Amino acid sequence: MTGVGQRKERSDKKRDVKPVISIELKDAIYRLAYITQTPIKDVAERMINHAITEREIIDNLSQSFRRDVRINNTLHHGHIQNRRISKREEGERERITLRLTQRTYEVVAVLAYALDVSASRVCALLLDESMHDFRFVNGYVNRYLSGKLSESQMRELRDILRYVNEYEDDQMTLASLLSSIVDEVSAPVTRMKDAVSEFIVKSWRDN
Repeated sequence: MTGVGQRKERSDKKRDVKPVISIELKDAIYRLAYITQTPIKDVAERMINHAITEREIIDNLSQSFRRDVRINNTLHHGHIQNRRISKREEGERERITLRLTQRTYEVVAVLAYALDVSASRVCALLLDESMHDFRFVNGYVNRYLSGKLSESQMRELRDILRYVNEYEDDQMTLASLLSSIVDEVSAPVTRMKDAVSEFIVKSWRDN
């Protein structure tokens, strides 16, 4: 029962989490936020939400589970002899702040229990997994671009991406392509449609 003068807690209240991640990962997240004109906290939250529902990512982490847990209706068995996840990021690192719904945080807490690390450490792992997920990054940028570019511009971007990936060992995502466009053209990022048009005309069609 809520007492007089007490404020009822919102069911959708979010929790702040401040994982420590590598400089490279932080730069990549900030870049993704920049080129999609999305707040960094929103990008990071979307990355966490993707990771906790992606079976391949959970299965990858489960190789280090030290305790049995049930996630997304699947029972994962842990073992004390499984390879241990380091409790902190190695190398040069910085903190990033994100906010998670209670529901998402509960899944993160279960993963933390299974891995025997902190919830913030789990978030760092999930952010890294999502940033290395080609389909996620491509899909995220694609949804942003679909509201900014014409169908013909989207087709040309996909053609460029297909051409580049045909001859490169490392698969380029729409995010990395868009990042290159922003670096190369003079149009500001707030005019993404103009930036893409300038790149296509000056740097692509002339080749």
